Amino acid sequence: MPKRSHNQELPRRTIQELVAIYKFEPTTKDVIVEGSSDKCFIEWFLDETGIHNAVVYEISGFQVDEATVSKWAVENNNRGRAIALAHEMAEHVGDPACLACIVDADLDIVLKRKPACKIVLFTDYTCMEMYAFSSNVLGKYLKLNTRRFPKTGRMVLSEITPALERLFAIRVANSTLKWNLSAVSWERSCSITETGVKIDVADFVKRYLNKNGRTADLQRFMEEGSASEKKWTSDARNQVHGHDFVELLAWYIAQHKGFSRPAEDILERALFTAAAEPQVLQQEPLFKTLLSRLEA
Repeated sequence: MPKRSHNQELPRRTIQELVAIYKFEPTTKDVIVEGSSDKCFIEWFLDETGIHNAVVYEISGFQVDEATVSKWAVENNNRGRAIALAHEMAEHVGDPACLACIVDADLDIVLKRKPACKIVLFTDYTCMEMYAFSSNVLGKYLKLNTRRFPKTGRMVLSEITPALERLFAIRVANSTLKWNLSAVSWERSCSITETGVKIDVADFVKRYLNKNGRTADLQRFMEEGSASEKKWTSDARNQVHGHDFVELLAWYIAQHKGFSRPAEDILERALFTAAAEPQVLQQEPLFKTLLSRLEA
């Protein structure tokens, strides 16, 4: 088979075709990720660390049908399809040393659940954005992109973290109750105080449940959210959602006089750029494991 290049687009392939590739070329080096931002970040990291013969693909390039997703009891989304593909590969090929499917840990850390499959590599925190959730990265972003922002990265982190954790508790409650609620904006329930971002959780949850026709379940939902908070770890990155982080940070910046709200896609890219330090990332278990698999 001809050698593939980084620029070669992979047509949508079936799992059976991928199985065939690894049976005939077991040293093929592939990384499969959830989406485009993850793809760019992992490609950059591999180039910076000298891994030039691995190809990174988005899971959207593979056909993973609903039956396969259901078989492995995962959600029918990019994350679930990547996990299902990894399990199918493990079932039919074993553990190809040079194949990795990288997915967000999402709620699994606080809920203490992780599918056992060596091909699946989970982020060390809830998601890839959490590698940018640090005072150093935020400080760099603020200095280089907003200029003259009145607060340091450390101050910003301390002021937004409690609200982000409350939003995460609401996500966990929706997940564990399996209610599949449609989202509502949290902005009406948020304000800036002298100590940081304050979210009126009761008001937000009431609007959230009202939109979904479950107002009568308010107490049960609040209790589920409170129960999830007892599972928090000492590291906030395990209980902050990446989308909430980017969205709330954009809103937070605009609450300060003289600063406009950055576009969230641009903000996300800027945060990834600020977090792009190979020496730092190589100390994280995910990236250590990724390199060990691809260097085999």
